[in-house]
Amino acid sequence: PRGHVPALAPPQPFAGSRLVAAEPLCFDVDLDFTAESFHGIAGTFEWIRRLAGPSYADVLAALREEFERRFPTGLRERNREYLFLARKG
Repeated sequence: PRGHVPALAPPQPFAGSRLVAAEPLCFDVDLDFTAESFHGIAGTFEWIRRLAGPSYADVLAALREEFERRFPTGLRERNREYLFLARKG
């Protein structure tokens, strides 16, 4: 669906291992961002630094300005997080 990011983990992350999977836990969470907190998180994305090269600081500043323009009161992002659990078999 629109806005859905594919899972980063395989559907059965312990398949083929000696671990016995338990039911995963699922958490629906809201992440609240301000321009400052978004700027801080964006600054940790290695791919932005690599693409920006020597213009890295300027790119981060532009991202912050655009965030402030689009979301002057902040942004709430809905997320679903999964915790995969297993025990020794």
